[in-house]
Amino acid sequence: NYSSAYTGGPAADGLPAPPSGSLLKLTRWAGYDLLDYWGSHYANMINGTDGTSFEPGSLTNGPTVSVFVDSIFRSVYLTSHNSRTYKGVDLISLELPSELLLDRHHNPDNAAFNMRTTGFIPFPASMGKPIHISLPHFLYANFSAPDVNVTYLQNGPASSYDIRLDVEPISGQLFVANKRLQINTYIKPNVNFPNNTVNTYVPIMYVDENFIIPDNLFDEYRHKVQMPIQIGFYGGIALMVAGCVGVVATIVITALCVRKRANRADSDLYDPMN
Repeated sequence: NYSSAYTGGPAADGLPAPPSGSLLKLTRWAGYDLLDYWGSHYANMINGTDGTSFEPGSLTNGPTVSVFVDSIFRSVYLTSHNSRTYKGVDLISLELPSELLLDRHHNPDNAAFNMRTTGFIPFPASMGKPIHISLPHFLYANFSAPDVNVTYLQNGPASSYDIRLDVEPISGQLFVANKRLQINTYIKPNVNFPNNTVNTYVPIMYVDENFIIPDNLFDEYRHKVQMPIQIGFYGGIALMVAGCVGVVATIVITALCVRKRANRADSDLYDPMN
């Protein structure tokens, strides 16, 4: 298999039970249990899911979630700071934090990924290709770095160029996704480019992989997940209200009975014939 992940159920005979919280997380990619592209064991680990789905309820456990991104040959973490509503469904927005694009001096964790310039993720050195991945239009790049000279720069809101996954947190279902990347080559002054006198990042391709949940899957979610939750929630409120009404009614009836008995006792004590 090109990739594999734990999808639930008991472990096979003779194998240990998978650790808690491992549902849908990748265990293997392109034949690798552990990558050999990067400069540390941690950097070569395959962490998280492939980003298409998450363990139900796992997004409520913390502000970050791990995802393996095969187009940059590494795992990253996404942060959840915002939420949005899609067709009446509340979603958590997972975004790529800008600190993951910092150079190795400002983010030492990126030293193993050979990130020398903020905003540019190099292809693994073993591939021998001068390819660097950035966000579109060099979003978050450090233009003050002495070796950074870019071409075809445009301005626009960060939300138009970032990576974002909108996930329904209870089911872990991906509803809306935008994975935007720019592929650049790094050109140094040489005889083939006589007009290029400085090191330059030149865009080759801008990729926007996007996804919106199909109507049939949305309807299935609404009937199998959202509706039972709403019935349980409002049904619970109705039962709570009915219970409170029952308690109040019992108290009122008990009070009336006590008062009626007290009145009878008073009438027995008063006898006008004596």
